[in-house]
Amino acid sequence: WLQAVVAGAGEVRARGRVVLVICESISIGVLVADAVDEARGDGGDKCVRYLLNASDDARAAVMGAKHAAGTVIVSTALSGRGVDICVAPGALRAGGLHVLLT
Repeated sequence: WLQAVVAGAGEVRARGRVVLVICESISIGVLVADAVDEARGDGGDKCVRYLLNASDDARAAVMGAKHAAGTVIVSTALSGRGVDICVAPGALRAGGLHVLLT
């Protein structure tokens, strides 16, 4: 399942959309974020991690930014559902926010 999530996020990200991966627990969120980061290698930005234990600064970074095309956000189900996540115009033209559930 992990490889399928990483591959799916990579495919959607490559099309210029923002990807929100919602995980059922912090431990699964960390596992997914680490795997996505590893798959990107040194050539891409790291995942934005917004897990249940996130600080107010992390919440502000996720909710207060217009996320560029190709951004992957990993979140727990209790941290948010994507309604406050804004995407940049280029990502919006590509299809906006894509949500993957683990």
